[in-house]
Amino acid sequence: MKNRGMLLAALLILLGGCVPRVEVRLPQPPDLYTLGPTYFCGYRKGSPLPHQVFAAIGGDPVSITLLGGDSAAVGVEESYAPEGSAGGESPLLGYPGALSGCLRPAPSTDFTPGGNFTLVHTFGPDRQKIYSLDELNASPRGMRAYQALDLRGEPVGVLVMIEEWVDADYNDAVLLLKGAAPLR
Repeated sequence: MKNRGMLLAALLILLGGCVPRVEVRLPQPPDLYTLGPTYFCGYRKGSPLPHQVFAAIGGDPVSITLLGGDSAAVGVEESYAPEGSAGGESPLLGYPGALSGCLRPAPSTDFTPGGNFTLVHTFGPDRQKIYSLDELNASPRGMRAYQALDLRGEPVGVLVMIEEWVDADYNDAVLLLKGAAPLR
């Protein structure tokens, strides 16, 4: 009986070596806290939205957060201006270093625009400006807006993607705008 058990165990080991091995590879989850084509510092890019002029929604202040970016420019500043008043910017927040990924903690502030407004991004030592109004920018510089979705896919605001240079990747700076909706 003992030999029979040993023979059976040996047979199972031998047969086990003949069974094809199945390798299962699960997809790698996206790194949600980086800049990428879909995920931006914990937010997912949704549908494209108008990006030229914004309006506050509800009675709460508008908030703007500099999530991060991928730019060699040192020193960025985010501002807003009343619609039709380019040049009359009100500074909101700044970041003194170069943007190379997500900022932790991300600088954020609230503001009350008092009407329709545009966004202004200032960067570099010569303080170049990028506007949400396309006609004020030299192509391909500019801004684009997308619905910002949280990790569950719920809308949480507007992702504003900024192009400072010439490669049109629109990831030089990434803003999250809450409490405002794009008008055009």
